Amino acid sequence: MARPTTEPSADFLPLAAGGEMAARIRERDWADTPLGPIERWPRALKNALGLLLPSTFPMFVWWGEERIILYNDAYALLIGDKHPGHLGARAHEEWAGIWDVIGPLADAVLVEGRAIGSDNLPLLLFRRGYLEETWFGYAYSPVLEEDGTIAGLFCACHETTAEVLRARRLELLRGLAAASGGATEEEAAANAIGALERGSGDLPFALLYLRDGDEAKLAAAAGRVARALRPERLALRADGGPWRLAGLAAGRLERVEGLRSIVPPSAQTPTPSPDAACILPIGPAPDAAPTAFLVLGISPLRSFDQEYESFFHLVCSQVATHLAAARTRATERERLEALRAWAERSDRDRAQLEALLLSVSEGVLVVDMEGRPVLVNEAQALLAGYDSAAELERNAARFEELLEIRDLDGRVLAPAEWPLARILRGETIAGIELYARRRDLEHEGIYAFSGAPVRDAAGVQTLAVLITRDVSAIKRAEQAIREREAHFRTLVDTAPAMLWITDEAGDCTYLSKQWYEYTGSGPDEDLGLGWLEKVHPEDREASRRIFRDAHERQVPFSLDYRIRRRDGLYRWAIDSGNPRFDPAGRFRGFVGTVLDVSERKRVEAALQESEALFRQMANSLPLLTWIADASGAISWFNQRTYEFTGATYELLAHGGWPRFVHPDHVERVKAKLRQTIESGEPYEDTFAIRGSAGSWRWFLGRAVPLRNAEGRIVRWFGSNTDVTDEMRAREELALALQTRDEFLSIASHELKTPISSLKLRAQLVKRMIEREGERALDPAWVTRLAEETDRQADRLTRLIDDMLDIARVRTGRLSMERAPLALDRLVREVVERMQPGLESAGTPVEITALEPIEGCWDRLRVEQVLNNLLTNAQRYGERRPVDLRLERRGELAHLVVRDRGVGVSAENRQLIFERFERGDTSAPAGGLGIGLFIAREIVEAHGGRIWVESEGVGRGAAFHVELPLGDGGQA
Repeated sequence: MARPTTEPSADFLPLAAGGEMAARIRERDWADTPLGPIERWPRALKNALGLLLPSTFPMFVWWGEERIILYNDAYALLIGDKHPGHLGARAHEEWAGIWDVIGPLADAVLVEGRAIGSDNLPLLLFRRGYLEETWFGYAYSPVLEEDGTIAGLFCACHETTAEVLRARRLELLRGLAAASGGATEEEAAANAIGALERGSGDLPFALLYLRDGDEAKLAAAAGRVARALRPERLALRADGGPWRLAGLAAGRLERVEGLRSIVPPSAQTPTPSPDAACILPIGPAPDAAPTAFLVLGISPLRSFDQEYESFFHLVCSQVATHLAAARTRATERERLEALRAWAERSDRDRAQLEALLLSVSEGVLVVDMEGRPVLVNEAQALLAGYDSAAELERNAARFEELLEIRDLDGRVLAPAEWPLARILRGETIAGIELYARRRDLEHEGIYAFSGAPVRDAAGVQTLAVLITRDVSAIKRAEQAIREREAHFRTLVDTAPAMLWITDEAGDCTYLSKQWYEYTGSGPDEDLGLGWLEKVHPEDREASRRIFRDAHERQVPFSLDYRIRRRDGLYRWAIDSGNPRFDPAGRFRGFVGTVLDVSERKRVEAALQESEALFRQMANSLPLLTWIADASGAISWFNQRTYEFTGATYELLAHGGWPRFVHPDHVERVKAKLRQTIESGEPYEDTFAIRGSAGSWRWFLGRAVPLRNAEGRIVRWFGSNTDVTDEMRAREELALALQTRDEFLSIASHELKTPISSLKLRAQLVKRMIEREGERALDPAWVTRLAEETDRQADRLTRLIDDMLDIARVRTGRLSMERAPLALDRLVREVVERMQPGLESAGTPVEITALEPIEGCWDRLRVEQVLNNLLTNAQRYGERRPVDLRLERRGELAHLVVRDRGVGVSAENRQLIFERFERGDTSAPAGGLGIGLFIAREIVEAHGGRIWVESEGVGRGAAFHVELPLGDGGQA
């Protein structure tokens, strides 16, 4: 049974739990919102809240036609500044900026009833003070009312922005690393910056300036950048132009703000233009004078966080590597050409060439065929750990003692494997990178060695030239790139979802570590279309078709399939993908994720099965059952309740159930339920409920609380048991007992009257005989005494017979012995016999019509009816004449006894024919109140009917009897 209307309360089970959003929903006054008070919220909405509020997975509900938003703590973290104002807002107003994207998706759920989802839906959100590029995985499903109508939308979602960004940036870094170096520094710059064209999402624009004296000239540009932001030349010693390069050192990042004040944004641009950029100086070593400047635009749709800054450093490191490699190649070519020319020139040019070699920044060592230094520049001395070239020449014989040279794998090289030894053997080497360490100084580094033999005109080698360049800083930068790339890969591999990337043809080119750990596949085993082998055979063809169709149409997709785990078990997963496009709009493939959702599906299936089982059990009970929250607000009725009342959930819930409780009981029931909810004690009461046909039936209502582990009431379970038959039986028993007592009281009085009369006359005769003897027995007096005694005996006999007839009627043993009977003669005999008594009572009978009628009746029983009707007229006729008519009406004998006495009120016309009812209890007449009852039973036993007609109290009454003639009926 439902509880009465009480003060609003939100203390139903999901809101009783902890958490910020449960508290906010519980404490908010919802009365003036489209949802209304919490206690009136539909059960489907409360069930949805019961699923999302305790969950650590971001979830929300849009409810009703206005799509009111309710969400949990995890979702609050995703929406940033929109929380907490997001609670209770209308979805189309809160998400107006992206409604063109999510609105049709919501309509597919709320209008068409479809469940949809995706793992990487791109959305531009304004949630942290700026327009932000985000990606989300989501699963929309409809929330149904009990009648199957769609009431709301339920969503479980998670943000995949970090995973998408990492994959996108990792792909860009790979493309940058794979870019060709170029023959010159300018070509390397163009190739490297060209590779950044694909990264417009993270790099709206990129500019690369190369040092040219006291200026920096623009070598390459990528992205859409206004001319004002890309000057062809920049001064290095003055603050001019948009990019201030003066005082910048390699390895330092300089952020520049306010670009929109230089180039105002265009109104036609759908997204904001960049307002900030970073200048990253590139030099041979940290804090050294830069040789190039990389300018990278910061996306206005992203926050420039630590991960974004690390990405900029990785891009800069790879660009620096390309430039350094180009410079190395160019320098080595120049040096070799110079050495060859030096060997061929005449002696007059030797001094000039020596001066050239001594002035270069790379180390130069020229030795004769004995290994003795012929020419050493200062740079070579410094690289070897000496203060001057002269000191190096003095220690040349100790090279093998002082130096240790290892390859990059750590293997120590024998002196015969050293670069100079190889050149002395006639080899030409270029860019061989080795570790070199001075044992006496612990001076070490990584160096690139190049060189060639010098031959005379006859082709005989005369000298060996070795050029040494310190590449330690470059190697450290490359190592940093590898470490950061590994960091990116680790982030991708530790993400909860399995990441994948495909190319333009739809072949998978990358699978994250999570995929291999989950499936147990070997390296590259599932690339291409191999991943389909892990899909369940029953799902494989449909998955292939959806995947291929999405690639052909270049649209996002999401599909569910079963995937084989490494243990051989198939698990449900959601696979979602989004197309990738380069800045020119060319399709480059897809990026997506695979997420195991088996546990979620299992929980959902278990909840549905449990709810279905509970409903089936509750609906099979013959009781009216219900469930309410801790505040008493009803959230569920069983089917029997709807069938009995003919009402819907909307009519019964929200405080509407009292309209079905009898008005005499409703206030008492509401008060007791209110007291029960407040006290927490079990409830029990008996009251009447109106059924669908409008009839009232009695019910025994009970309710018991369900408590949680802390003893707090979280729900109420109630039932209403139909006890109408038991109540009627008790009422009939009470009425029978009351009737018995009244009958015994009346019967004792009626029996005492003739008995007292007989006893009085017996005592009178005895005293007269004792006083006068036999002279007292006067014959006339004795005759009168005998007649009176006989009348009293007859009266006593009739009373006893009436009591016996009552017993026979109650037990169904009132016997009828039918025989041919002349009813008119019987009427006349009865009237003649009773006329003296009737006349003495002032109610003489006048027969106004007496047709001869014969039929088949029980003579004694019909006579009993006549006696009872005439006795009744005598008692209530108020000493006025009584009319009697007997006539035939078709196949019926119609008898009428009409008196002019007290009459019968309209409400008593049926009542006087019941047992122990006398109609006018104020009249002094006697009787047990069973004469008319017995008359009715006898008449109805003959197949006839009896009734009374009266114009009201004091206006007399006419008793009518109709008896079928039966087999003996004749005129």
